[in-house]
Amino acid sequence: MGKRVAELFTRRTSDGSLDEGAVAESAEACAAQGADALLILGAFGEQGRATASEQERLAALCHEAIRGRARLLAGVFETASTRAIERILSLSRHGEMGFVVTPSFHFGLSNPQELARHFSTIHSATKAQILYMHFPALTRVQPDAGGWSLLGDSKVVTGAMIMEDSLSRRGEILRTLSGLSLPCWIPTLGTMKGAACVWEEGDDE
Repeated sequence: MGKRVAELFTRRTSDGSLDEGAVAESAEACAAQGADALLILGAFGEQGRATASEQERLAALCHEAIRGRARLLAGVFETASTRAIERILSLSRHGEMGFVVTPSFHFGLSNPQELARHFSTIHSATKAQILYMHFPALTRVQPDAGGWSLLGDSKVVTGAMIMEDSLSRRGEILRTLSGLSLPCWIPTLGTMKGAACVWEEGDDE
């Protein structure tokens, strides 16, 4: 995934439709500035505002704009494992990409073991590269140390994106992931033209 992930807004015109030119321009700008990966439909709740056809068009536009210079990621925030699988398979038709998956809206999850099963089910059905989105403000169930180990050891997830306000809690998670050799990225104050947010690979310091 590299060191820097640029998260893109879904750019729209004044009438609310997808602004294809602006989307392509933002993706091109981030790739040109050295972003290792681009994240669409990310942590700003954009997936819920985009129709299925808009999501697929967004993926196609970004693939065309970056032309293999950066990895493409898409956020998958769904209410059930089956819906996450459907979304991943649909977006995967437009080219190779990875997926940032969160259990935030899967209210049926009640413990870390069910959480791990959620991700295992998705990985088994899609064989996609999956990153875990840790967003405690919206997630009722979070991995404990054993849960992270299960996800990492089984190769279900290949990394994590950590949205954690508590510095002590973030440090604890980063140390756990470092011990599992799982890379992770945290949001930074860095800027990049065309990006809503820049995520940097983190460490346990």
